[in-house]
Amino acid sequence: MTEEHQLRLMLPRLDAAIEREITRLRGRYQLSLDEFRGLYVSDERVDALLRSIGIEVDDDRHLPEAKPRARWSSMITAFELDPLEADLLLLTLAAELDARYPTLFAYLNDDVSARRPTVDLALRLFGTNWEKRQDVRERLCPYGRLARSGLVLLEGGGTGPATQMPFTIAPVAACHLLGGDALLFAGLTKIRHEEAQPCEDSVALANWLGATESPPVVLLAGREGTGRRRCAAELAKCLGRPIAAFPLKAGNDRPDALATASLACRVTGALLLVEADAVEPSAVAGALLAAPRPLLVRVASANRWERIFAATPNMTRQFAIPDFDQRRSAWREALRSHRLRAAPAAVDAVASRFRLSGGLIRRATRDANDAQLFAGATRATLTKPMLMHHARRQCALELDHLASRIDARPKWNDLVLPAEVLRHLRDFAAACVERDRVYDSWGMAGVGRSCGHGLAALFAGASGTGKTMSAAVIAHEADFDLWRIDLSAVVSKYIGETEKNLDQIFTIAQDGDVILFFDEADAIFGKRSEVRDAHDRYSNLEVAYLLQKIEEYDGIAILASNFIRNIDQAFTRRLNYIIEFPMPDQRLREKLWQKAFPPATPIRGIVDHDLLGRQFALSGGDIRSASLDAAFLAASDGGAVTMDHIMRAVSRQMLKQGKVPSSVDGTTWATAADRSARANGRAS
Repeated sequence: MTEEHQLRLMLPRLDAAIEREITRLRGRYQLSLDEFRGLYVSDERVDALLRSIGIEVDDDRHLPEAKPRARWSSMITAFELDPLEADLLLLTLAAELDARYPTLFAYLNDDVSARRPTVDLALRLFGTNWEKRQDVRERLCPYGRLARSGLVLLEGGGTGPATQMPFTIAPVAACHLLGGDALLFAGLTKIRHEEAQPCEDSVALANWLGATESPPVVLLAGREGTGRRRCAAELAKCLGRPIAAFPLKAGNDRPDALATASLACRVTGALLLVEADAVEPSAVAGALLAAPRPLLVRVASANRWERIFAATPNMTRQFAIPDFDQRRSAWREALRSHRLRAAPAAVDAVASRFRLSGGLIRRATRDANDAQLFAGATRATLTKPMLMHHARRQCALELDHLASRIDARPKWNDLVLPAEVLRHLRDFAAACVERDRVYDSWGMAGVGRSCGHGLAALFAGASGTGKTMSAAVIAHEADFDLWRIDLSAVVSKYIGETEKNLDQIFTIAQDGDVILFFDEADAIFGKRSEVRDAHDRYSNLEVAYLLQKIEEYDGIAILASNFIRNIDQAFTRRLNYIIEFPMPDQRLREKLWQKAFPPATPIRGIVDHDLLGRQFALSGGDIRSASLDAAFLAASDGGAVTMDHIMRAVSRQMLKQGKVPSSVDGTTWATAADRSARANGRAS
């Protein structure tokens, strides 16, 4: 017999109360003689409904005792409901069990649109004397056990008499009582006990959870893939209870969604794991404090969450990124599970280079296996570049919403810079390559820095002088990924959000061994100002926080600024390298013009690189823009690039900068072209 059929056997108790109230109403108010009888349910229809469920209107009977049912009894016990609260809950459930009850409720409410039980109806059905009526009012008040637990929803909007307030059973509770899957109904993901993995202190933690008088909140803090969900599954397995996860993210971080998930776990007896890595603690604090205990909360960092649960019993379990030996073992095990092979040196290299969690290592290996299957390879041997590629991809998945990857891979001969600047860049690139040996093997980690193995450099110079290309060259030389920080996604007007975003960037970049490129860094690392108001005071605190993060950062960071004087001096003292990029002189501009057009670009006539470099004081970025503009002009003319196209493009570039090209520029080019033509004629 199903849960629904068992619950139907409990309805005669409710039917008898309804029959008694109908008899009372007919005898006192003679509703059937009302001149507006067409606006409500007829007596004949109600009598037919009562007969269909086995009740005669004139039959005088006592309320029968309801026999307990499995899920019903468990819910009554779990929520500690008394008999009156159980009757009120059954009243709300009746409409879910039988479609005839909404019609009866409308008849008893004397309103064809009021098809749900109201407080007034409950008072008439179960309030047989003054004391019992007071009991009904207490049970159905907003702070009563039924409403506070979420089992019953009071739907009054603050208008009209309180006695006319309808109430219903929570949909997830009805789903469970009718034999459905309440966890699935509430949007929860059931975690199988097979996913459990014993943790260092999981048994002791499970024993504590089962023995403590006040069930606590357990914060599982750590990075993605560090085993937090597996530990939660192990705790549930030790306690002999099911467990379900509710992912808090944009769209379902509303308190009502979390309350529904909490109620689903409470009615089913499941442990609730709230996955709150990406939400603001204050936004869901109220719903979490009302959630059933014990409560497991998966977070990235426990700092702000511990303050929320300070008044309740709580414990934090920290999950760290595995060390090198553990990462190497995880790579070997993951490769073995997919029947893949890799050279020991390649495994050691990827385990040393990327501080990935065990979960991310398994995901990277799975992606590598899928790539091999797509290529038609079986039992393939993965090379070091293959492993590096899939490891980098895991870091990119976490970083791509706050930064953008620069895919360009230029080389040293692509840079056109003064010799002194090139020498400084090569020194910085060499430091990026050798930093592990210097910091670790030579013991220099604590010299000049408070901690860490990081390197930080400032590239200062006007726009278009080669700062971004130089950063890409260094990344290519050191075999790192280069990520440009998206300031629009990082800087926030809300207090604390900028620091939170930057902290996330530094953490992910450190584990992924990438180079962070802060373009226009003075927007974040600018000078601290004189404190005139609270906003200035907070801005200065923000800069101080960033100073600390730069000093503690264990990776490589490059700050680019157009104006070095705008960078706070406290930053410059913490930078390992400061490299200034000057505007190119005539010789460098001539060389830039020589590199401006690839060999495949069709060119007709003479391109006077000497004239272009001498006459027009443009940066490398300006020259690249002008050459591209000239190519489009030539393509629209249906021919090759000529000096005329280049001169028109240069004029446009100067106009964009607010400079008006003089007639001397054109005269100089015409004179030079005429001389060149005469010289070519004499030579022929």
